[in-house]
Amino acid sequence: MLRLLLLFSIGLLFNACATTQFVNLAEKPPKDGTATIYVLRPTIIAYAVKAGIYQDDRPIGKLGPRSYLSWEVPGTGDAIEIMSKTENRKRITITPLAGETYYLEQSFGLGFGIARSQLTPINATEGEEILARLKEPKVAVVE
Repeated sequence: MLRLLLLFSIGLLFNACATTQFVNLAEKPPKDGTATIYVLRPTIIAYAVKAGIYQDDRPIGKLGPRSYLSWEVPGTGDAIEIMSKTENRKRITITPLAGETYYLEQSFGLGFGIARSQLTPINATEGEEILARLKEPKVAVVE
């Protein structure tokens, strides 16, 4: 029984270390007519939990600890919804404008089964400072 628990714990640890993004990384500066969105996860709180990130219910990727996801969206000014899904579904609506960069910080709190996620918009200065400390995600592009 102890061996099974140990093997399960090691497998969970290795699984939690992986960060995968399902879209291309955003370019700097953004392409003409597009805006860039960053979802940053600067802490190791809820280390074993990978949060699913969605844009308008379309999967963007899974976000692991001390990593980020980035992607470009049309900068038309039409509202889009970004969702973080763990035990709960936390949604935030933004209205992206061309040439702008938007930073959202993901944090976690106590949940019943697993951690509950939270998305908070942050300013560009704070976003760039956090981004400089994070590791780049592994990319598995789906076109």
